[in-house]
Amino acid sequence: PQQLPPGTRRVALQMPRLVQMDTTGVEALRELHRALTKRDIGLVLVQVNDQPLDLLRRSGLAGELGEAGIVASLDELKSWA
Repeated sequence: PQQLPPGTRRVALQMPRLVQMDTTGVEALRELHRALTKRDIGLVLVQVNDQPLDLLRRSGLAGELGEAGIVASLDELKSWA
């Protein structure tokens, strides 16, 4: 997060190739989310597959990210610009 250009409002992670994730991955995303939030920057996960999405929901991270924090496509994200 320290290397992001000034004025960055959100960081989008495209995740279509991630088919499995464990709790270590969830915690890494949670730490990234916290670091970005401290700088008033949103985190958006894009194209999340079923298993990672289920784990994000069960862990509570999906709720922390909010409804706009997980989107199906980049087109959906671009429509918010």
